[in-house]
Amino acid sequence: MLTVKVMSPDGGEEIHCGLSIGFNPNQQSISVSGWTRTFS
Repeated sequence: MLTVKVMSPDGGEEIHCGLSIGFNPNQQSISVSGWTRTFS
């Protein structure tokens, strides 16, 4: 699982867990879709 923690300028925070994450704060964008790496 992928965990992304987002800190907001106003002191708030968001925690996203999953295989598909997308967010767009003020023109900046970060998107993650699944894993492209295999662990053995």
